[in-house]
Amino acid sequence: MAVYQIAGPAFELTANSTPATGDITFSEVTGNLGGGKTPLFLKVTNSSSTVPVRFDANTAVLTVATAGTIIGAGQTEFIQVLGSGSFTTVYVAASAGSAVSVYITPVAIVG
Repeated sequence: MAVYQIAGPAFELTANSTPATGDITFSEVTGNLGGGKTPLFLKVTNSSSTVPVRFDANTAVLTVATAGTIIGAGQTEFIQVLGSGSFTTVYVAASAGSAVSVYITPVAIVG
């Protein structure tokens, strides 16, 4: 990962055995992403030093986090959720074995 530009506000989900869900809408992204010209990535940070998190993102509403990416304890992953076409709402879900704060930031990779 080289350089990224923050493309919207960061938000927190509390992953637990009951999945936490959220979304990123068109009005929440900034810069050139507003026109839907740049791929959208999510910078996802697992704040726990011991508990892994299962994270999923999709353009369809999510109620569970059963597919997607496992983010190790204390790790950050960059996950591409949209290509360079029109922007659509991105839905996210996170779950873990115990309560863990997961921080999600929409970003554009610029270099």
